[in-house]
Amino acid sequence: MKKRTRKPLAFLLTMLLLLTAGAQVLAETPTEEKQVVSEVLEQTAQKEEGKAEQKAEESQQESVPEEKKEEIQDEKSAEQTAGNHTEQDTEQREGSREESTGQTEGQTAGTDQMQSEETGTDGLKTQTEAAEADEIRTQAAGATVTLSDSIKTDGCLHAEVTGIADGETVQVKWWKSADKTDGSWTEVTRKKITEDRYNISEDRKSLNVALDGGARSWYKVQILDGEGQVLAETAQPYQIPYYNELRNGDFESPEILNRQSYQPFYDSGADGVVWKTTAKSGKIEFVSADKKKLDGISGLTHQELSIQWHKVEAAADASGGGTQFAELNANESGALYQDVLTTPGATLYWQLSHRARGADSDKYQSGAEDTMYVLIMSTELAEKYNVTTQDKVNRVLSDIRRGGTTYPGARVETITSDNISWHQYSGTYQVQDGQYLTRFFFVAGTTASGDPSVGNHLDAVWFSETLPPPNPENGHLKIQKTVRGLTEEEATSYTLPVTITRTDAGNGSTGEPIRIELTGFKKDAQGNYQASYTQANLPAGTYQVEESVPGMDGYTVRSLCQGQEGTGARIAVPEGETATVSLLNEYTPDLVKLTVTKKVNGNMGDPSQKFAFTLEVNGETKTFTLKDGEKAAFEFPRGSVYTITESKASGYTTTINGKNSADRTISQTLQSDTTVEYVNRKEASVPTGVSDKARPTGLWILLGVFGAAILLPGRSFWKRFGKMKRRKQQENL
Repeated sequence: MKKRTRKPLAFLLTMLLLLTAGAQVLAETPTEEKQVVSEVLEQTAQKEEGKAEQKAEESQQESVPEEKKEEIQDEKSAEQTAGNHTEQDTEQREGSREESTGQTEGQTAGTDQMQSEETGTDGLKTQTEAAEADEIRTQAAGATVTLSDSIKTDGCLHAEVTGIADGETVQVKWWKSADKTDGSWTEVTRKKITEDRYNISEDRKSLNVALDGGARSWYKVQILDGEGQVLAETAQPYQIPYYNELRNGDFESPEILNRQSYQPFYDSGADGVVWKTTAKSGKIEFVSADKKKLDGISGLTHQELSIQWHKVEAAADASGGGTQFAELNANESGALYQDVLTTPGATLYWQLSHRARGADSDKYQSGAEDTMYVLIMSTELAEKYNVTTQDKVNRVLSDIRRGGTTYPGARVETITSDNISWHQYSGTYQVQDGQYLTRFFFVAGTTASGDPSVGNHLDAVWFSETLPPPNPENGHLKIQKTVRGLTEEEATSYTLPVTITRTDAGNGSTGEPIRIELTGFKKDAQGNYQASYTQANLPAGTYQVEESVPGMDGYTVRSLCQGQEGTGARIAVPEGETATVSLLNEYTPDLVKLTVTKKVNGNMGDPSQKFAFTLEVNGETKTFTLKDGEKAAFEFPRGSVYTITESKASGYTTTINGKNSADRTISQTLQSDTTVEYVNRKEASVPTGVSDKARPTGLWILLGVFGAAILLPGRSFWKRFGKMKRRKQQENL
């Protein structure tokens, strides 16, 4: 059986139509691409033409004399040099055009090849950034940081940084320790201490020791780059040389030993003594009235000698075990002094015991009187005017008495006592603005004997920014409050109302309630927040302490008082002592779940691409990434306000929970478990030539298909068609 074959002519016509359509597509190629193709073809033709010319020259040189050949060779070398430059320029232009063509193809068609080229570009960029980072680290390799102390003038330590490139941004971190030897360092964060004062400056290079409560603490500093790498650290931690209270106010150190003189003299500022003196000799006289210790020379007890020569039978704080005191008029008139770290605006409390010595001719407890002064002033002013001698101290006293203004903020108290017993005195002092170091002088005045080398006994000196011991028959009640589980912003704005009511006022009645509010909570090393309040000089008795616990949105709270469940307790306030009641409020977040999911679709969507997100909740920020099909889950207190923002991804449109979102952001209040769905879609059309811009091409293709349908039938079809045509012609004849 003979096989049926299709006419070759039909096949050729079909191919012709299809090639014509292809030519139309080429005609629609962007002008830039056609220009590049034309230029490449032109350059190729030029190169071929150059090769032909070179062969022709070589043929001609065979018939040229030697002298002429040398001239031609020189001209050729010059032309070759010029040609090299021209070829390099041409190659650079070709490279630029190829890069431009590659970018156009990547944006239009999104081919895998151009994605690979783009990845390579990112890699080069990453390498460049890494090189720049290495250069910065190299420049910072010689970075150093040292601490300078200007506490006397502004209360601060300053971080002095060197070896950092100009314009380079660095981080400054402060660290603090009560004891550097145990390795317990805590980072010091910037906090608002008063209405307009912070413990750390805005640029983080200065730390206010007074506002940070840093008396006798150790500090160190680290300098970090933008990536958190440590560039430098202080070579040695620095200890603050100041206390926030007077030291050795009972004069019990150094201890006067048995068989030692009952009234030794110590050097000003010696170890253990702490105190300094304005006496020219630089000596400070201590006296022991210990009845159990013997004098090394006379064999009498220290107490016997104290009574005989000083008319003092015991130290002022004998009830607390004290046996020693000091004499201001040692071998001349003088003053004892110390510097104390203070906070501007704070109220200082001071207290002391004073007793006269009297005259040698006076009998024991004769009633003779001595006078002394308490002088309080800025340490900066004291050093400015060199107030370190008795004459300079007297000059300050005189200026204050006549209302002078040479020593602004200085204050003096006059104290006069007899020699019959110890007398207790107390007072307050308001720290001046900008005064971070305060100097306390205890100054010898007139004496009963008129002899500047004897008189004015001093003991139980006390100072602090807290209250002094209670008066007789009274006691103090301290309320110590701990708040746990809140954020810093919530805790620092926390206010706790407390009432104190006496329950044994007599006849079954109660006293008038005292209402206070605890504020100013500060974060401790454990992350809890602490505040305290002391109600001073309450009559000794029993009191009911009750707190009103504030509710906090998004939390449940558990209250403990004295370690027991409840918001209050009954507590006894003993005479002459301080009773403490402890209150704890533990807040537990009422948590709900927030889930973020990701879907990627569209014919150009990349399921492996990571999309970056930023989540802000209650002032805190988190970042994360998600790919197609992934999700991220978080838990936050009920009532939290959250904001989610997705970083822009080129070519993608975004919907959030089914709604289009141009800014890719959603912000809502979290009341229950919530899921937020992000869908990213990326579409791109394939250049088929059927679009409006390629309408002629589409028509050509359709015609080609139609022609193929006509021309492709077999031989039998054309044979029948021929017979019908001939029959029609015969009929017409």
